[in-house]
Amino acid sequence: MRKKDGLLIILVLLLLADTVYSFRQHLMAPLDGDMPSIILPAPHYEPVLSAPFGWSAATGEATYASPNRFFVHRAMYHYFRWAPAALNNFVEKVDSITLSSAIAKSGAHILLLLLLAGVASRGKGWSSFLLAAVLLVPLFQSAGYYNPVMGIIEPSPTYTFFYAWPSVLLLSWLALVRRAYDRGGAAPAWETLSLYALTLILPFTGPLIPGVIAVGWLTGAGYGFRQILGHTYETSVGRMRAKLPLSHWAAIALIGILGAYSLYLGTLSTEQQHSFGLWERYQKLPAGLWKMLTNKPGLSILILGILLQFGLLRWLQVEARKPWVKQEVRFLLVFILLYLLLIPLGGYRDYRPDVVRRDTLQPVLLILFYLWGRSSLLLFESARNKAAHVLPALGLLLLFTIADVTEVGHPSCQERTLRAMSQSKEDTTAISPDCRILTWPAIPGQDTRLSSELLVMWGILEEGQHFKYED
Repeated sequence: MRKKDGLLIILVLLLLADTVYSFRQHLMAPLDGDMPSIILPAPHYEPVLSAPFGWSAATGEATYASPNRFFVHRAMYHYFRWAPAALNNFVEKVDSITLSSAIAKSGAHILLLLLLAGVASRGKGWSSFLLAAVLLVPLFQSAGYYNPVMGIIEPSPTYTFFYAWPSVLLLSWLALVRRAYDRGGAAPAWETLSLYALTLILPFTGPLIPGVIAVGWLTGAGYGFRQILGHTYETSVGRMRAKLPLSHWAAIALIGILGAYSLYLGTLSTEQQHSFGLWERYQKLPAGLWKMLTNKPGLSILILGILLQFGLLRWLQVEARKPWVKQEVRFLLVFILLYLLLIPLGGYRDYRPDVVRRDTLQPVLLILFYLWGRSSLLLFESARNKAAHVLPALGLLLLFTIADVTEVGHPSCQERTLRAMSQSKEDTTAISPDCRILTWPAIPGQDTRLSSELLVMWGILEEGQHFKYED
């Protein structure tokens, strides 16, 4: 066996081991308090399931919750009705529910990792791709110490559908545009069709996507204007036109229009809260960012690691660094700055008192992950004294790997409680409030009626049964 083949096998085994361990962590995560109202659904979510583009809300004919999130509501509604029923043919009812949740989370986890690794490795072959994935995988803090600030995959299944899965679609859209850009010519029909399908779906998925589209458009327009200032108009337009086919420029224009429309729809949602004005939200932003950087300093450590990698690349005079910084890194840093400044415009939520949290920062986290993966890969490929120059990267990866270690060897309290409920013959089952089932811990008085109805639909409880929390 060649040395290179052995290295590839080691990289694959490391990725498989982390995937299996992360799946176990996702399996232990609890079901959340928003699932019943979306899956049943509750009356206030019924209108969004039949209005893909929220036209009745836009014209003032109706008012309802989340008019710009049709596709993510539909996806979650159908998935958690179909997946447990399908898995129930092979496993017990309780296992079918927890497995459905873990599969949804692991799917988003794996796809985000692969998409980031693909962008970081730039199609340089399997060895670069696998190395990029190994460099990135410890940053996915599934349930460990740094999960509260770096949790791309949320413990909550609902938040996984509303944040991680839209990020998968967004990175897929960007990957299609990037492929056409690198190719510099016409794209295959399947790529163009996929691009337009995502263009229509993306603006009506997660809560962050319309804002990300708006910031991306603003940043891209500024970059294009700067290019025009540096050249004649005809030369600049000709160069941009040559990089992408006209169909892709049309898709970029369309997603910008639909993103703006979706932003407007979001302002019409009945879930909008106005307990704090815009200026008060901006006042909360610095304190919220400081907490994210200092309470559990995983994010600070990652940023310092990225800066160290960039410093080493510059000191080693790696040629690939210069065009990358000029063409991409500056663009991404401007995007981060604009995105952070516009977060308070998204409104205020009581469960997000500091305005920013790992969910609202997910686009920034993904960019930081990419910067880490790309800079580390360049360093690994270019360092003359590999043992010395890659040691900081290995140390950081070891730190994050250890930080993500959690207990996965025993059944969770959720699993034990669901099994006890499935065996109960009582009309009313009282359970401990220390183990919340389909309700939020932060809302101790949350009604369990809808949660009980969902458990009846899944076959855990029988018709007429319900559960409550012990006093």
